[in-house]
Amino acid sequence: MKIGVAADHLDTAWLTTGGSNGWFGTGFQPDSNEDHCVSLFGYGTTGWLASQLHVAVPAGVDPNAPAYALFTWNSIGIIDHPSMVNITHEAWVRQPTTVVPSNLQPWPVLRRGANGHPVPTLQRLLNAHGATLTADGSFGALTDAGVRHFQQGAGLAVDGIVGPITWSHVIITCRSGSRGSAVKGVQVEINFRNLSGNPATELAVDGQYGPLTQSAVRAFQQAAHADVPNITADGVCGTLTWQALVSGMLAG
Repeated sequence: MKIGVAADHLDTAWLTTGGSNGWFGTGFQPDSNEDHCVSLFGYGTTGWLASQLHVAVPAGVDPNAPAYALFTWNSIGIIDHPSMVNITHEAWVRQPTTVVPSNLQPWPVLRRGANGHPVPTLQRLLNAHGATLTADGSFGALTDAGVRHFQQGAGLAVDGIVGPITWSHVIITCRSGSRGSAVKGVQVEINFRNLSGNPATELAVDGQYGPLTQSAVRAFQQAAHADVPNITADGVCGTLTWQALVSGMLAG
């Protein structure tokens, strides 16, 4: 579920862990300043949710009280029910357009004329294979030529259309220590899901798969796991995680 919230309290809670998973939202007062959109994707007791994130319940917080798992700013936190009610102003239960329960949305099909997400990610992946494209999000003549060149080199049908087969060949598994254009694609995908409007909460698109990128990927995987159990929160961007990212899962 996507909810519209007043984010000042969340920002304070998020900063307690430096943006890492496991922050707690509790004791929030009513706030009418709706300015942020987040994903509410799980629920349980505070103690159970804390155990899933491998963190301790703070002193003074009832571990048996109901709470929710919330994804925002590249991390997962726990928010208690009163706090959620006090900062929430809108909620949207999305139709199954990007997430099918217990299933992974198919790879998107891109061709010449496509614009926007996930074209910039495709362009960066092609660059990781030797292309020199500008990641401008426009699938024009140069991107079409880059796709055809890649398909020819990979022994695929050369049609300029990026469907499941081409995606499965062009993605590159990224993990801690990885560098290059494919990592930039991961970072851009994570930032695509950041609706805060605050650049300070975004990953640097520097092509280095360091601790912040690994943590952000793991947070995304933990959030996605509720709908796609096969996605493991290991911080490695492999085939399933790439597919969830480029298909738009958990995007606003």
